[in-house]
Amino acid sequence: MRHPFVDGNKRIALASALTFLYLNDYSVEESYDEELADLVLNFVTKKISKEEIAEYFRANSKRL
Repeated sequence: MRHPFVDGNKRIALASALTFLYLNDYSVEESYDEELADLVLNFVTKKISKEEIAEYFRANSKRL
């Protein structure tokens, strides 16, 4: 995997996704603290796919 930053790639990816959703009038509701962190770590460790991340955002995003 290519990493454009020395550190913070996962945080930047998550912040970008949340910003995109916010700019399009959506927010993501976590069911427990650190749920989004767990989601990113599961993706990085290949426990879930891009499609599963997309489905998570579809299921947990609400219109503002």
